[in-house]
Amino acid sequence: MTWKGKNPLITYTDKPYETGIKVEKKVMKLYETAIKRAYGLESWFVTLYPRKCKLVL
Repeated sequence: MTWKGKNPLITYTDKPYETGIKVEKKVMKLYETAIKRAYGLESWFVTLYPRKCKLVL
């Protein structure tokens, strides 16, 4: 499978996935500056902007 001529980078982990972990509200507010949410489907459809993510982190 390729996208724009590039193969995906896939890693396998056999560790159990932790649930219930939440990000602090002030940290999430920073992340939200790099995320665009689809109107009406905000919880499921988001667009991430890598350049903005790098600035936020």
